[in-house]
Amino acid sequence: MTTLTKIERLITQKNYRLAINILEAKIEKEPQGHLYYFLCGKCYLNIKNYQKSFECFQRAVLLNPYGNYDSEIYSVFLNELAVSGQVETNRPKIALEIFDANTVHPRSLYPIADCITMDKINDNFKPDFYLIPNWLSPAHPVTDNLDNCSCPVVSMIVDRLLYAEEHIKGNLIYSDIIIAMENYAVDIYKKLGFANVLYVPGAGSIGYDPAAYPRLNFKRIYDVVFLGNTSSPIIYRQRNKILKKLDSLKEKYNILIKFVTDYEEYWPLMNQAKIVIDATIDSNALNYRMFQAMGIETLCFIEDDNPMVTELYTDKEDLVLYNCENLDSLIEYYLTNTEESTRISRNGYLKTINNYTHYHFLKKTVETLLKYQPQESQKKTFSPEKILMYKGVVKHYQNKHQEALNYFLVIPENIESINNILVQKINLCERSYEQELEKEIKMTFDNHKNNPIISFNYISVLY
Repeated sequence: MTTLTKIERLITQKNYRLAINILEAKIEKEPQGHLYYFLCGKCYLNIKNYQKSFECFQRAVLLNPYGNYDSEIYSVFLNELAVSGQVETNRPKIALEIFDANTVHPRSLYPIADCITMDKINDNFKPDFYLIPNWLSPAHPVTDNLDNCSCPVVSMIVDRLLYAEEHIKGNLIYSDIIIAMENYAVDIYKKLGFANVLYVPGAGSIGYDPAAYPRLNFKRIYDVVFLGNTSSPIIYRQRNKILKKLDSLKEKYNILIKFVTDYEEYWPLMNQAKIVIDATIDSNALNYRMFQAMGIETLCFIEDDNPMVTELYTDKEDLVLYNCENLDSLIEYYLTNTEESTRISRNGYLKTINNYTHYHFLKKTVETLLKYQPQESQKKTFSPEKILMYKGVVKHYQNKHQEALNYFLVIPENIESINNILVQKINLCERSYEQELEKEIKMTFDNHKNNPIISFNYISVLY
């Protein structure tokens, strides 16, 4: 019988103290044995020695942030105990909003801070920060009670600057601090009126998550794979140029180009590639696909004009930088020189798994926040009228047109507010026809016939 089997049997028999004695002896001999610390923490938890249990869980997580045993995740046990009120911790405390479980994985924060999601927060938990992973899409939901939040509200941007200024401001006016994952974005946000903007490469959504994206034992049947969105010829102009070049090489190599949204299809295909091509939206962006490829020890190609990549990785050491002119020759070289491909893939894997997982980027984020002394709340840089307008815009794009209308109605009348009111009434009338609303819409048009925007919106209703 192995030592581990003996320990498991003792735990099953609820002989926790004897199991602790054996585990602590093993830990003394193998101080890097994260599993022994985890099992020891479970034993202490069962005998209600919560502080000792917490210390064991914390040590296990520090040794292996993504550790799990028999489907039990180390960091989940650690965080549940940390926020239970049973133990004293000296870790940061974070209230976390999760709008999309695929955007920021709470388990990547659990090794770093005591975390409670907003649906579970209680009066005993006093957060240092309220962290919101924030898409810049205007449809992204916004919590309405942030004006009265007792701790700094931190918007961690997990999207790129592709949307209009009103939409950006509408989603971020509630924030005391903004964390951008792209270095060039800092100046843009500051020009929009935000004073407290920090740059953390990768921020929250970028990086590799070995728990969500494990290596699969699949045969590498494709020479080259690109999986990603190609739907917009404007947004993906740079990407589509690269894909056109790849498409021209299909007779020479076994190339797969596909837009996949389903994880069950996407992840097996990623694991069947000899080379993964990453083509970002622009030259100032990091893409999760790059980290995922290297996280499973696949050779990753990425454009050579992207300075954010070279902040983190070295060409021909960790990955391969390419352009449209040399893409063909590079593919041929690395498919032929397999030892060189294997060396680079291994280096990229080691650098990623040891430096660029979600855990590492979020650890850097929290450390940056703890050191930062923000200026006076940036919310004061916007007039009350502007804030109401931006809130109304957000509600409009969330299809909450009555709430949007309520915001716009209290703004001092100008042509912008009149048009915003008109648009909300049109939307409400389309959903549930009311004769009174129709009269108000027509009256607005009659009073402002010479305004092209109002005329356009009214004509759109008629036709």
